[in-house]
Amino acid sequence: MLPIWKHSDKNNTMKTLKLIAIWLIAICVLLMALGASAETIPGGIFLGLTGLILLPPIGTRLPKLLKFKKAKTALVIANTAFCFIGLYLLHLEQLEANKEFFAQNKQYVLSQINDYIDQEEFESASVEFVKYSEVDDPDLELLKKRMEREKRDVQIRNEALADKQNYEDDRLEKIKNQFSSWNGEHTKLVDIIKSDLHDPSSFEHVESLYLDLHDYVLVEVTYRANNMYGAKVKESIAARFTIDGDFIRLDTL
Repeated sequence: MLPIWKHSDKNNTMKTLKLIAIWLIAICVLLMALGASAETIPGGIFLGLTGLILLPPIGTRLPKLLKFKKAKTALVIANTAFCFIGLYLLHLEQLEANKEFFAQNKQYVLSQINDYIDQEEFESASVEFVKYSEVDDPDLELLKKRMEREKRDVQIRNEALADKQNYEDDRLEKIKNQFSSWNGEHTKLVDIIKSDLHDPSSFEHVESLYLDLHDYVLVEVTYRANNMYGAKVKESIAARFTIDGDFIRLDTL
């Protein structure tokens, strides 16, 4: 017999899972606070307060100890503020550390960013610029301007390549449309050939070839047909057509 899942059991399970999640988050914040203390003590303190308030034994008792209306809401707001202040102080400390690193390793940093730009790795270069956003250095500004120029040039180049590809794809599609999808013959040139045959019903298509010469498309059709003596002969005829399939003139092979 299958066990009956009671509503109260489900609620208890959800409460247990929620409690475990809060404990894990609190421990993670405390560990982050411990690491942040190595960078900035005030930031570590604020993050530490956030982690401590999140701990279930403290977080559940504090509202009762404060003994005023909406104490729980005020505690949530204060804890959120502690977290943001701690993260902000850590961010400021990181910016200062980046400034100091840049001052001591300027050529290395500039060389690394320059390599990123040369390799068109603009996202990596942008990350470095954000990292040293508080650094006031003319050489760094020149590199930033160079990256913007390179990005524009690459964008223009990619757009030109895309336009060229679209043009070539469109041109190829127009050429293909001039040929039969059934047997590959060039429809208009075959009609021209048949109109000049002694016995049009004897026409047998062998192959149709083309060469795109930009100004026009050169088409060659090879076929078999009966001559005026009734003998089956093989011939080839070439002609020029526009990209849209309009006949220009017959051509010599």
